[in-house]
Amino acid sequence: MLPIINQTINCSMDHLLEMTLNQFLKWEGIVSTGGEAKNLIMSGLIQVNKITEKRRGRKLMPGDIVSFNNEDFIVSEIRHSGP
Repeated sequence: MLPIINQTINCSMDHLLEMTLNQFLKWEGIVSTGGEAKNLIMSGLIQVNKITEKRRGRKLMPGDIVSFNNEDFIVSEIRHSGP
């Protein structure tokens, strides 16, 4: 018989609601695929809060400003849409 393991997983809502830069670019419709997002970010054409960002996994927070092609996109509160 296998032992029963009781394990508690601590997971804050903030962690569940994080959005990365590449996800944001897809969500906003700036790009249609993850590959496009990666290429755009790695080319240095994306800024976050007026600083060029080359990390596609960069975590965005409400209030961050993502800039591309002379347009600013303000990250609003990220809400979980599932159950």
